[in-house]
Amino acid sequence: MIRYKCYINTKGKYHIVCNSQGGVVINNRVILIIISIGLLFLSACKNESEINILKEEMAAHSYTFNEPTSFPFVVNEVSTEMDIKQVDSLHQFIFYYGNNETTQQLKYIVSRVVGEKKDNLISEKDKESSIEYTLENGRTAYFTEDESSQSIWWASENGFLSRFMYFTNKNRTGLGEYRLEVEDFIELANQVQ
Repeated sequence: MIRYKCYINTKGKYHIVCNSQGGVVINNRVILIIISIGLLFLSACKNESEINILKEEMAAHSYTFNEPTSFPFVVNEVSTEMDIKQVDSLHQFIFYYGNNETTQQLKYIVSRVVGEKKDNLISEKDKESSIEYTLENGRTAYFTEDESSQSIWWASENGFLSRFMYFTNKNRTGLGEYRLEVEDFIELANQVQ
C-alpha cells in the first residue's frame, strides 16, 4: 500500500509536496498533479464565473510525465514535489529518488516557463560546457559532471526542459565510488521519453 503525505505551503508561493512511503516508484502521478492544481485554483475562487475560467485553465495545465522504472542504484525513498511559484510563469515538477543508506540521490526535474516568456531552451554557454549525446527518440541531451554531481538535460515535449541531477550526501561531498556512468543517465533519459 502506498500512502501520500501532502501539504501546501502558501508563504508567498504555491508549493505542494507529496511523499510516498514504502519505497515504491509510481509510474504515473498525473491524477495527483491534476487534483493538486485543481485545488490550488479552486481555493482562490469567489464566484461561478471565476470557477469556470479556472476549470479551463486547469485543462490547459494538465501534464502527464513518464517516470523511470529502473535505476542505477537501489532506491528506497521516493517523493514528488510540484512547485508553482507563479501560476502564469513557471511550472516545475520534481521527482526524488534516493537511497537512505548510501545517501545517493537522483532528481528528475521537469520545468516549463508559461505565459509570454516561453524560452526554455538550453543556453549556448550550457551547451559548450557539456558533452552532447543523442537519445533514442533523436533528441539531443547534454551531460555534465564535476566532483560532487552529475547531470543530463534535454528539451522535451510541449516546451518542457527535463533533467536528471545525481549527487550523494545532499551534494556536500564528492561522488567517489558512487559515480555513475554516462550510459546510466542516457538510459534514465530514454525511459522517460
